[in-house]
Amino acid sequence: MTCTFHPDRETLLGCTRCGRSACPDCLRDAPVGQHCLACVRGLSPEQPLTASDVRLLVAGQRRAQRARTG
Repeated sequence: MTCTFHPDRETLLGCTRCGRSACPDCLRDAPVGQHCLACVRGLSPEQPLTASDVRLLVAGQRRAQRARTG
């Protein structure tokens, strides 16, 4: 399997809410398991991700990483 958000990354992990495959960088801790970036943003699990959704999610993830590393 490959990450839904990074097709070049192999992963065996997935979102406990929607089941999308995701790499560790694209998962966030949740009260039960881990949720993918799409679920964190509130996108419906049944709603397919568009290219625009993926770009926004990855861009937001990069901004958050930069903010954490200072």
